[in-house]
Amino acid sequence: MIKKIIILFAILFAITSCKDEQPQKAEVKPQNTTAVEKKEAPKKVVLELDVEMTQPEDLVLFSNEIFLNNGQFMNLRVTQKINSNETSKHVVFELPENVRPDFNLALSLGNKEVKEIKLSNIKFSYGANTIKISNEDLDNYFTFNRFTSYNKESNSITTKKISGKLNPVVLLKKKHLIKLIKEK
Repeated sequence: MIKKIIILFAILFAITSCKDEQPQKAEVKPQNTTAVEKKEAPKKVVLELDVEMTQPEDLVLFSNEIFLNNGQFMNLRVTQKINSNETSKHVVFELPENVRPDFNLALSLGNKEVKEIKLSNIKFSYGANTIKISNEDLDNYFTFNRFTSYNKESNSITTKKISGKLNPVVLLKKKHLIKLIKEK
C-alpha cells in the first residue's frame, strides 16, 4: 500500500514538475507592399429589389434543374417573408455560393390573394456581372405567366385567378440569365 502511494506521488511529481515550454516563434513583421489585392466578388446569384403590394405575401425566388458538380440536379427556393403590416419592402435574395441557375430563374409573387404589385430598383448580380432593371423595362427582362397581367403605363403587375388557381410568376428571360451567369 505504501509502495503504491509512493509511486503515485512520484508520478504526480513528475507530471507537475515538467515545464510546458513551447519553442519561441520568430516574429514576422509585415512588409510594406504597394500591390493592391483584388478581391473577387462572391460567385452567388443575388437579387435585390423594392416591392410594393396591395396584399402582403411572401416572395419566393426559385430555380429548377440546377446542375450540381456531382452530376445531380436540384430545385432551389429562397423565401423572403413579408409581414402582414408591410405593403412595401426592400428585399434581398441570395442563392448559395457557386450555384448557377442555367435553366430558369423566377420570382413567385405569392399564391394566396389577388393583388397589384410594383417592382422597382431591381438588380441581379453574379460575381462581377450585374443586371439593373428599371421599372419601365420589366417586359424586356421578364416573362409573365398567365396568372399575371403587366400594365406598362403604370409599371404594375396584377395577379389573377384562373379556374380557382393563383400562381403568379415572373421569369427572367433566358438571354438575360445567360448574360448574368456567364463566366468572364
